[in-house]
Amino acid sequence: MRRSLPGVCRGFTLIELLVSVAISGILIGAALASYRGMSAKQQVKQAGISLVTDLKSFQQKASAGQKPSDCVGQLSGYRVIKIASEDTNYRMQPVCTTSLPAEKTINLPEGITFQTDTFDLFFPVLGGLVTGAQTIIVEKDSYRYQVTIEAFGVIRGEML
Repeated sequence: MRRSLPGVCRGFTLIELLVSVAISGILIGAALASYRGMSAKQQVKQAGISLVTDLKSFQQKASAGQKPSDCVGQLSGYRVIKIASEDTNYRMQPVCTTSLPAEKTINLPEGITFQTDTFDLFFPVLGGLVTGAQTIIVEKDSYRYQVTIEAFGVIRGEML
């Protein structure tokens, strides 16, 4: 039979509690920093994949000769541009012989920007070629996603 000694308390000392709280704080801080970095990487990757998907969609519409309802005359193709003063969006516009239909502005997710200053792509009707082939980069923090548009129509993306 064990007896406790009078005056001796069972439990943790203040030092032991402080050390365990400090270690827990360090581990939680490291986990949050890692999660934040992983979140930024996923955001950049998703923005790049969305850009590739949009470009392929415009290319497919041009290849099929899919004319929007507000296009008067013959459809020449689809133009995708990004101007230097706008780092977070790009524009798509069908090009018609008689009129210029309304352009559609597509915004990147919050915090994602283009590293590429400008681009001007044109997908002609019934052709797989691209005028203005180039490389476009979207970024956030130190994470970058590269979208490559080749002259003969291949569009691909990858994390850098």
